[in-house]
Amino acid sequence: MGEFLPDHANALRFVARYADRPPLEGLFYSVGGGAIAEEGVAQSLSNIVLPLAFATGAELLDLGAREGLSIAEMVMVNETAWRPNDQTEAFLDAVRAAMLASIERGCRQEGLLPGPLKVRRCAVEVSPSLDK
Repeated sequence: MGEFLPDHANALRFVARYADRPPLEGLFYSVGGGAIAEEGVAQSLSNIVLPLAFATGAELLDLGAREGLSIAEMVMVNETAWRPNDQTEAFLDAVRAAMLASIERGCRQEGLLPGPLKVRRCAVEVSPSLDK
């Protein structure tokens, strides 16, 4: 926290510490569209052209109005340029499952949130629909 990493605003440093060996460390960048780039690892350049390309939110909205498609439909059209629909849907299912599991854990845990602010968890108190 508080460290702005070089090369990209959406950067994250992971460090795995072990008792019996030196730590492993990696620097990763979120480069958009769900893509992650690791520092120092060559990225393959793609010659894929997105069928519904846009660069701004305004362009996205204009494109949707012109094509008669929702944002979700346009994104799915673009995803098919990268991989078959079944692979994209399987990936989305996995992301959804991970997010729901995270929410479920968060609604069951008590104590303080991680970090220096010492914020008390309160989701367990406001989520009566979950069995405690």
